[in-house]
Amino acid sequence: MSVHFDVLAAVKALLDPLAGLPEAQVRAYPLVLGSEPPPLLFVCDPGQPKKAKELFGRWQIRDYEALVLLLLAGNRQGGSQKTQDRSALRSRILDALDADELAGVASLIDVDVDPPGAGETQAALGGNWDVSGWLARYRRAEQRAG
Repeated sequence: MSVHFDVLAAVKALLDPLAGLPEAQVRAYPLVLGSEPPPLLFVCDPGQPKKAKELFGRWQIRDYEALVLLLLAGNRQGGSQKTQDRSALRSRILDALDADELAGVASLIDVDVDPPGAGETQAALGGNWDVSGWLARYRRAEQRAG
């Protein structure tokens, strides 16, 4: 797998200033260590960059994805205030990811809410966690190697 930490770090930079969220952690995989308590915010690489289009000369356009996962304490019951707080956090993350430019690194193509990676992480962690996810797709021009 080719992890592009510059794209992931730029996504982290979008999320870190948001109030009420834990500091985002850039990881190659959405792996939760046994000693890590919720809440957690991960920015992960879900796979290989996809080559989108060849340009003139040595340039090409590539698409990159960033999987963002918000992991909160499980047990979704907790009253309307707790539900409103979670909804507010989710809305702030989506609004931040919806920025057109990613710190001069890439341009936003689209954002999917609750992609398969979020469901897989929820299934792996079980009911003690509440997982929300977003898959942001970015595009940038870069020089080909060789």
